[in-house]
Amino acid sequence: MKQLLHCCNQAVLVALNDRSFFVNLDSDSSQPIELLPPPSLESPDAKKNTKSPSLVEENPIQAVAMIEINDPEKSFLCAVSRADKTLALYHVASSETSTNALSPTLVHNTNKRVACMSFGHVPPAPPSPQEKQEQQNSREEQKSMLVILAGDLVGDAWAFSTEKANQSRLLLGHTASMLTSIFASENRVLTADRDEKIRVTSFPDSTIIEGFLLGHEAYVSAMDANQNNNALGEETICVSCSGDGTIRAWDYGQAKLLATWSQENTGQKENEKIPARVALSPDASLVAVVYDQCKTLHLLQLQQPPSDNTKDGNKSLKLVQSLECPEQPLAVSFTKSGSLVVAMKDPSYIQLYSINSSSTSGTGTKDDNPLLLEATDHAGLAALRKMAVDASLQMPDSVLEKDKKGLPTLDKKAEGRGNITSKRPIEEMPWNNAARKEVAKARNKRHAKRRKQAATCNNTDDVAS
Repeated sequence: MKQLLHCCNQAVLVALNDRSFFVNLDSDSSQPIELLPPPSLESPDAKKNTKSPSLVEENPIQAVAMIEINDPEKSFLCAVSRADKTLALYHVASSETSTNALSPTLVHNTNKRVACMSFGHVPPAPPSPQEKQEQQNSREEQKSMLVILAGDLVGDAWAFSTEKANQSRLLLGHTASMLTSIFASENRVLTADRDEKIRVTSFPDSTIIEGFLLGHEAYVSAMDANQNNNALGEETICVSCSGDGTIRAWDYGQAKLLATWSQENTGQKENEKIPARVALSPDASLVAVVYDQCKTLHLLQLQQPPSDNTKDGNKSLKLVQSLECPEQPLAVSFTKSGSLVVAMKDPSYIQLYSINSSSTSGTGTKDDNPLLLEATDHAGLAALRKMAVDASLQMPDSVLEKDKKGLPTLDKKAEGRGNITSKRPIEEMPWNNAARKEVAKARNKRHAKRRKQAATCNNTDDVAS
């Protein structure tokens, strides 16, 4: 899995192959700032690969994340993980105009390759009576601790410090072989995995599992969530997409399914593609979905139920726009203003779409297919595209992990395990090889014979003595 794009407020953090860039959309003249890789590859795996230059040079970015820091400079903290199992943090001032490149302020070495990231705040521990009195006297309050949450390819979620290098703690683990998405709210952390589920865990006390979001019939390929400013009520809303072709909206605070949508609703099931990434608008009213190996972007609207059907509290997802992008989209993310940023394959790289306010008045259903998204541009994004074209940066073909045959490794059906009609070679399905049983029996017989001979020798020595 790859998480190549993240928007926070009006700032954009995007990964273009092995290079990452920060662009502030609040300024019309904002130039892209490149976030440079760590100066040295300090991870053990990187040292092992020093004899193979190609393995060191090919160091694509796996995931990016960003959060705004409440300081006088209104700066941002950015996190970038790479294939060499390094996680680098960058401090970017929103008003930064004097530089076009930044080095990392902190670098972590991760145990496994990171597939998804999110920032979270750990509240301070309750003070003792003495500490409470001292705080009142000094009028200082303990501040929450900012951490970066990272989900890796073996199903573990880690919390990394934003202040000290290589200081981390294991938060939780899934039995699945891969985490595909992670999101931290004020007191919960959501983790999606290969086993068709989304787990809702208490945070920072991750030993408490609050519930599961169940309903997908295949791996969860992506997830996005929202906890504030919802236009649909008080729910804590998240959306997910899956290899089963469905997009689902949830109230993760109550572990309740709100709405389901699939490509069957468009009448084009024969052209059905795997939903690869999904994004939720700041007010939780719009959902953007992009598909693997497909240029189509679907914009869905999450609507309130009719006034006469509010007992079950279910919502509905309705397709309001089907947009053809100039190149295959790889990632989507909404800005605070509601604009949509799309990362694409080269040579388009990145595109900004704004909401046409005239078409979204009311329910947006005056026309059969009202225009909601319009392609716009920004000086910073245009400069970034030109930079990428000049450098001939090559974007990945997919954000999904795939095997040599091009099949998603997330899909357990591709393994052929338990499929007696599979025609895959036996060497690719060792669990179905009956000869393994005979080999194991022969090995056990040899071990038993050796143990018996050893026992006989010991008894003979005892008699002789």
